[in-house]
Amino acid sequence: IKDYTLFPRPFVLCLADEEELKVGEQFMSRVVLLRTDQSIEQTEAVKIRQAQIAKEGKNKVVIDKELLVKLKQHIKTMPSFSTLKYIHPVADMFIDVIPSYFTDARRDFPKYLDNVYGIARYHWKERIIGKNKAGDNLLFITPQDIYLNHLIYGQVSLESSLKCSSMERTMIEIIRSAKGMLKARDVQREMKKEDTTLSVHMVARHLGKLSDIGYIEREKKNNITHYSPGEVFESFTTHIDWTKVVKGCKEFIRINYPSIYKKYNDTYCHKPMVIHPFSGQQLNLLEIREEIPKAVAEGLDKFDKKDKNTDTNIIHKIVKKNELSGLLNYGLEGLKRLLKNGKFSFKKSWREIKEIIKRRNVY
Repeated sequence: IKDYTLFPRPFVLCLADEEELKVGEQFMSRVVLLRTDQSIEQTEAVKIRQAQIAKEGKNKVVIDKELLVKLKQHIKTMPSFSTLKYIHPVADMFIDVIPSYFTDARRDFPKYLDNVYGIARYHWKERIIGKNKAGDNLLFITPQDIYLNHLIYGQVSLESSLKCSSMERTMIEIIRSAKGMLKARDVQREMKKEDTTLSVHMVARHLGKLSDIGYIEREKKNNITHYSPGEVFESFTTHIDWTKVVKGCKEFIRINYPSIYKKYNDTYCHKPMVIHPFSGQQLNLLEIREEIPKAVAEGLDKFDKKDKNTDTNIIHKIVKKNELSGLLNYGLEGLKRLLKNGKFSFKKSWREIKEIIKRRNVY
């Protein structure tokens, strides 16, 4: 008699907020929620794309056929997920990435780690695979795998585990910043200032959900529901020290797997380069001060606190939204460079260039 493990195929279930469909709590606790952007900016982008398709008469998608063939060939060579055992050198550093507020975190944290393993498995040709005494194949997770996972899935995992979308976090912040209790219409009015338009009915539904979870309190006065702050998190993000991650990986391998230490250190830790999955830029993990999805929008300081002339509260003064466009984040990064270096770019200013020319012409 042989035992077989049948892995269910992944599937996507799409639900709109407007639908009254009730989904079982046990089912929802086992899925990963991907929430869409409900901002006016995103709606405009969707409409522009729809207009473009209408003008062209079709949804034109450019596919590199040669690359597609290579990807298919590579995927065919990937080892089965279950035939490998994965060694994550610094898994304990990421415990707080999934908040322990709900017992669902017991399922969400393994999902988060599985995503790391999936990335390492995709890059298996560039990874070290060894064997233990029992003869199991061991795939060693690298700092690069951990970084890519956190960048791609970190915010998704966070929102899923908190049962609270970024839009709902905006509602929480609106209620927290209010001097008194607010009605759903008051919250709707403030949401419009954040470029998010929802009906009062939909706002009330979201507030009701947040109240059931415990993020806010609700109370009826004259048959009208009012909302006030409840038990909420002070921070919805986790700071990751990537230098510490790289050093932790290196030290774990040195102590526990000395036979592969030199190769592991030279390949992944000495100069830990990684290609950013969105920008395509090559980065050195040791030079990344902080890489948290939408960290600025969450009110975290990314300024140099050692600089006495830097107003470390400036982000809190400027930013009120929980969701910022990439362009605005780019602008804020420019502001950071201006405060720290006295200029927007790391390139030499025209004044510095003139000084260099002047010095070169002195004989």
